[in-house]
Amino acid sequence: MILELLLKTSGKHSALSIASYLQVSVRTVRRDLKNIERLLAPRGLQLVQNKDKSLRIQGANQAVFKLVQELANVQPVDLSAKERKLLLFLKLFQSDESMKTGPLAHELAISSTTLTSDLDDLSDWTNDFGLTLSRKRGVGIQLIGSERAKRTALANFYLFYFNENLIEAIFQLNHQTLAEDQLVLHYFKANHLIVIDQAMKSNMKTLYAELADSDYISFLIQVCIAVQRYASGHPLQDDDQDESISTEMEALPFVGKIAAIVKNQLRIDLPVQEKAFMVTLLKGSRLQNAESIYFDQVITGKAIKKLIQHVSQALHVDLTNDFSLFQGLMAHLEPSLFRIRKDLASVNPLTKQIKTQYSVLFQIIERSLREVFQSIRFPDDEIAYIVLHFGSALEQRKQKRSIRALVVCPTGIGASKMLASRLKKEMKELYSIKIASIHDMEKLELDQFDLILSTVHLPKQKIPCLFVNPLLSQADIEAIKQVTDRLTGKQGQSLF
Repeated sequence: MILELLLKTSGKHSALSIASYLQVSVRTVRRDLKNIERLLAPRGLQLVQNKDKSLRIQGANQAVFKLVQELANVQPVDLSAKERKLLLFLKLFQSDESMKTGPLAHELAISSTTLTSDLDDLSDWTNDFGLTLSRKRGVGIQLIGSERAKRTALANFYLFYFNENLIEAIFQLNHQTLAEDQLVLHYFKANHLIVIDQAMKSNMKTLYAELADSDYISFLIQVCIAVQRYASGHPLQDDDQDESISTEMEALPFVGKIAAIVKNQLRIDLPVQEKAFMVTLLKGSRLQNAESIYFDQVITGKAIKKLIQHVSQALHVDLTNDFSLFQGLMAHLEPSLFRIRKDLASVNPLTKQIKTQYSVLFQIIERSLREVFQSIRFPDDEIAYIVLHFGSALEQRKQKRSIRALVVCPTGIGASKMLASRLKKEMKELYSIKIASIHDMEKLELDQFDLILSTVHLPKQKIPCLFVNPLLSQADIEAIKQVTDRLTGKQGQSLF
């Protein structure tokens, strides 16, 4: 990565700026620069430092060009900051004893300074899940806390920093021949992910409602973590149990069928405690279809109506008769309230952007939630999801409009509806917009659509496919218009 950086930005980077860019110590960069010098010498090239301490590669243009060609065929070995922290997290997660700083830094190929910085960042993350990153001189480093907290912290680390990587990996798992011991993102056993994914898909109809894509991925990787941890001798402890989970819950048959397939195909027999934990996770999942929620939760329904009234008054816009908004909030808030009460974290990758782009609406909803749900504190990630529901309702009020577009969005109901509403407002060319999850997309005849707009990177499709931000940036709008203009030119009046 350093060599590639030097080739692309010759004379613009110093050792210090490279260290800052890669989030490593200057000492680590200087060590790698010595290796680069040894790599350049046989090729007639040398690493030169200018008077301003900037670095550049000097030599014949032909030699530089040949080096670039060689690099194009080499798999990169440098890790990003988040990958480096993930490997550190996994080392501590999988170790039952304290680890010495020196050997750990050597194993991760980083300096002790970089290790200390990464441990500080990791400590902030683990503290939010009730874990302690113990660092004692002469003893070493150890991750201390309950098994449940460790699993939850790791799962959310993956979901927050590697969400798209997970989606892409799982999407392609069933289309590749993988070695049985191959690891996905340094931890998940490929065959475990395939078995659990297929078990979930084949039994999804037995569940009381279909999961949103993001919660499908979340449940899948948490089951995989549970299976691998139990198999490695790390079962849930007594204080990890939730006695309020009933064996008669609707989710238990679904979990039971997954456990049976895991036992049959992976030879891992999960005990009742592990199944109960999975039921808890499933109960806190969001639903893909608002219409599939049961409406016998009278108290929640009344609270939602009150919430809509509060927000309507603050906005001076009457949303009280918007049944689609009520359905969406009901589908979201039931599991959301459960997650908050059970202290199950929900990661929303759009929170920061939503707070910036819809700051006024965020503040109004935050205040309204405090007034309606007085005994419950909603974290920002949950509030941001609710903002998407109201934002979608407000966008839909602004237009009633008439190329055929398929919107693939795994973030959930609110984000999907918001994106569809923004598309209808900004893109008059799109007279037909259908929302689908990744799993739904596999079942659809794509020939009936003119283009696909996806909030995650998808493999190449037979029709135009664009990656867009769920909140639809101006750059996204311009890119879509270029495609629709081209499609309109091809199809002429057949579009209409």
